[in-house]
Order: sequence, then C-alpha cells, then structure tokens
Amino acid sequence: MKSPFVPADTRSRSVALGGALLSAFLTFLSLGVAAWALQSAGWLKPNPPFILILLLGVICGTAVALTGIKRGPAFLLMAFGGIFTSVWQAISALPQVDGLTRYSELLGALAKPANDPTDFMIILVLISWFAGAVGAWYSIRRNNGCVAFVLSSLMVVLNLANLPRS
Repeated sequence: MKSPFVPADTRSRSVALGGALLSAFLTFLSLGVAAWALQSAGWLKPNPPFILILLLGVICGTAVALTGIKRGPAFLLMAFGGIFTSVWQAISALPQVDGLTRYSELLGALAKPANDPTDFMIILVLISWFAGAVGAWYSIRRNNGCVAFVLSSLMVVLNLANLPRS
C-alpha cells in the first residue's frame, strides 16, 4: 500500500538505509566479542581500545559500502584508514621521551621489536580495523555475513594462540 505522504523512492531508500545500518550493527556485535577478547587479554601496556578501533572500522566500511564505490578503491580507502589508525594508536601508546618526537620513537620501536611490542600492537590494531571495515562492507554490499564470521574467528584464534601458557 502506497502512502500518500511519503514518495515511494524515499521510502525504499530509508528501508535500504535502515537495513544497512542494522547489518552494520549486527556485524559490530558479532566482531565485538572477538575484539573484547583481544582487549581483555591485556597483552600490551597500555592496551589500545580494540572495541573503539573495531567500531571505527565498521563505520568506515559502512560509509564506503553506502557510497557505492567499487571494490578496489573501497578496499584502498579502508587500507588507508587502517594504516592511519594503527600508526595513531602506536604513537599514542608510546611514552614521551624528552628530545624525541613520537614519530621518531615509533621508528625506533619498530627497528628493535624484541624490546618493544609496538609491531605486535600495530598488527592487532590492523586486524581489528580490517575485520570491522571489510566485514561491514561485505555484509552491506554483498549481503554476506560469513566474511565477518570468518574474520571474527580468526581474531579469536589469534587471541588463543598468543595467550601465555600457564
């Protein structure tokens, strides 16, 4: 039944937007369990906010999926967002040393990974970001929630494989 107050094309766009947002929310919930497991493992001091990083990834993947950009440029945009987020988290986690900029501290920490877990943190942040962005993009654009499930499973396996043995 057509409503006389709302044009049909507006109603279908709002339904499509509502479905996309619901799909993004469900993707965030399913991946949020794995991100919470990463965050509660407490491997790093200070621990980056993996749930916030996942949320930013889901928002980015949702925005890119709703714009209609093709897959190649969409994944390139998501990659730049993930790299920016991981560098931002790595720089914010490093302690401030007098006479050095945070960027030079990051380069120094990456040069000697045995002494500093910064490279491991960057990998975890990238995995959290890409799980959110790619999972949301596939669930909205391709109606495929299996990708988010597989990425969530990989995050859980990564967490379990790196837990300390005790």
